[in-house]
Amino acid sequence: MVEIPPESKSAIDTEATFAQLGSGNKPSDQDKAKHPTMHKTNSVDYLVVISGEMWMIMEEGEVLLKAGDCIVQRGTNHAWKNTSDKPCLLAAVLVDAHPAP
Repeated sequence: MVEIPPESKSAIDTEATFAQLGSGNKPSDQDKAKHPTMHKTNSVDYLVVISGEMWMIMEEGEVLLKAGDCIVQRGTNHAWKNTSDKPCLLAAVLVDAHPAP
């Protein structure tokens, strides 16, 4: 489970966040231009929105996910953006994998 606070109520220190997670998949400058946390993962992720809502930003386009929605993220470039005034609670299962090229 992970709770994502509204972006208006939190400041994201991208470098510190990725360092704390032990992730080597830090966003490039080009990725950061789209969103500060745009990144790839070494996993296939299955996520379900438990409460709240969250925008999933992808290479092309964005999708608004609301409570009950689920998504499978296959290691492609993405970011999460909570533009609401409430936290978004996600349930996530991550399976180790090689990132997409």
